[in-house]
Amino acid sequence: MGSALVYEGNDFLGLLRRKDRASFDLLYETYGSSIYSLIQRCVACEKQRAALFELSMCAIWKNIDHYSSSKQPFFHWIVSIISHVIREHALQGSSSEEETEICPTAMLFAKEMMHKMRSR
Repeated sequence: MGSALVYEGNDFLGLLRRKDRASFDLLYETYGSSIYSLIQRCVACEKQRAALFELSMCAIWKNIDHYSSSKQPFFHWIVSIISHVIREHALQGSSSEEETEICPTAMLFAKEMMHKMRSR
């Protein structure tokens, strides 16, 4: 999570909606630290934080087409996604295999990013 290029408004969202590797990397570089920090404040266990980070990235990735800037700022939308993921996790007790099947591409990207984050 280093030097992310700065994109404005619709340019940023347009890039994310392409749903390719470069756009996933852009999401991670731009918001990965903030997402992980929010999860870290809510969850004590490192293993659960890593799983929730992956699930949150997948949920953001999967639902990016549902985001509307006329309803709320992008980061507020991200926080609501994270909050939902954490609540679901708490209700279920742990993540299930079904959740990881939602978006295997994003899950793979998120796992790679978590590995990079841990190795720093």
